[in-house]
Amino acid sequence: MPIVLKEDLVESFPNLEAPVFKRKIYDSCMLYAMENYKILRERFDQDMFPSESYYTIEDQLKGAKPVRVSGPPKKKRTPVRRSSRGVTVDTEPAVKPKRSKGKGKSSEDELDKKAAPVEKKKSKTYPIIFNKNAKTYIDFIVSRFLWELFSIESDDEWPDNKEDIENFALTHAPENFMQCNITQLVIHSVRIFQPSKRIPNSHGLDRELRNKFDEYLNNATVSNFASTYITDFLKMLSLFFSNKFWLEKSQTVNLKYFETVLRYIELTIPVECKTVSSGLASEMIQYDSLVNPVKTPSEKATGIAKKSPTKKSPTKASTKSDKSTKSKKVVKDTKPVDDEEPDDDDEEPDDDDEEPDDDEEEPDDDDEFDQDYADDE
Repeated sequence: MPIVLKEDLVESFPNLEAPVFKRKIYDSCMLYAMENYKILRERFDQDMFPSESYYTIEDQLKGAKPVRVSGPPKKKRTPVRRSSRGVTVDTEPAVKPKRSKGKGKSSEDELDKKAAPVEKKKSKTYPIIFNKNAKTYIDFIVSRFLWELFSIESDDEWPDNKEDIENFALTHAPENFMQCNITQLVIHSVRIFQPSKRIPNSHGLDRELRNKFDEYLNNATVSNFASTYITDFLKMLSLFFSNKFWLEKSQTVNLKYFETVLRYIELTIPVECKTVSSGLASEMIQYDSLVNPVKTPSEKATGIAKKSPTKKSPTKASTKSDKSTKSKKVVKDTKPVDDEEPDDDDEEPDDDDEEPDDDEEEPDDDDEFDQDYADDE
């Protein structure tokens, strides 16, 4: 059985690999789900994710932070009195405590006795969580869609009209990806569902994607088309996840939920389209297994995971007559990519998100949402 490499499934675009940019995509998907939860709260009597326990879209847009109460307030210490000779401590209280009538205890002792312990405030959690496998699927979708558009080779130039661009992409993208493609899934489903009518605010993701895509497509109109459609597709995924979780009161998006939603979406597009059932789901699973390899018992004992094989150097694309799914490769720029090194506040470690595939896991209370990405357009 031939070894499958990551480059055989998705081309790596350097400007899409920055951790800060990936975090922007994940956070935007979370915001889209919160937008839908806001709509559901207005239409249903019961709130499945109450604001007392879960963050809301208002919390993120206003920059609210979780308030932590560590315990009862500490007693005030005796103030330090400075003099010309040095630092001395005023050991005598400013006001002498009064004696209670008939009892030999001071009022301060009575206050300490009456003081009740302060209960810790329950910290909020996020109503939707993408585990590491779901994030890998999102990376695959974004990079694969750009790769298929980037790989289009035609004697005809890209049209300028939006509808003509859609038809041009639907016609030429499958030529280099004959077994399966994601272009048909994205364009047809967005045409049908029109998720931007329900969630009009893209929270700046479409603008950032447009700038990233244009570095490779070199066409402002096509880059705008591609960024708009992939943003709408991510909105649609968030709508499916949040609607499903509203009924089940679940929170974690894993491989099972992700693949189920993709197959639901595939039911709405033309039958002749070769997408999820034609091998796209299998390629996504293979890609995830390469990015997140499963440790064997011996590797778990030693703490070392086997690295996935990679090519030493990218090869040229196969011709259109080739029956494989390979297409032309990206010429990687040797110049350093902007924002390749994330700031300490924005960086998301790769190994910290250890949620299991099927079991739901509550988020870390110390994981604070990045507010810089939640500004309105």
